[in-house]
Amino acid sequence: MPSANFLGFRNDGQDLNQNQTIQSGGLKGIHVVLILLLLVPWVLTAFTPLYDVASPSALGLPFFYWFQLMLIPVSVAVTALVVGGSEE
Repeated sequence: MPSANFLGFRNDGQDLNQNQTIQSGGLKGIHVVLILLLLVPWVLTAFTPLYDVASPSALGLPFFYWFQLMLIPVSVAVTALVVGGSEE
C-alpha cells in the first residue's frame, strides 16, 4: 500500500477515505459565491458599530440584543445553504 501524507491522501492521488481520484483545477464560480456568502453573517456580527444602538426596540429588547438574536437563524440558514450548495 502506498504511503499516505498527513492529509490522508496517497501519493498516487487517491483519497484513502473515499477511493476517488482528486480533481485539481481550483474553485468553481459557485464555490467562490458560496464562500463569499459565508462572510455576510461574520461581517454583520464582527462590526458592532453597525448595530450598537438602543432603538428600535422589539418586545422590550434594545436593537443591539434582538439583532444578535436574529443573526443566529440567519447564520444557520446561510451555513445550510452553503453546505447544500457545495455538495455535488
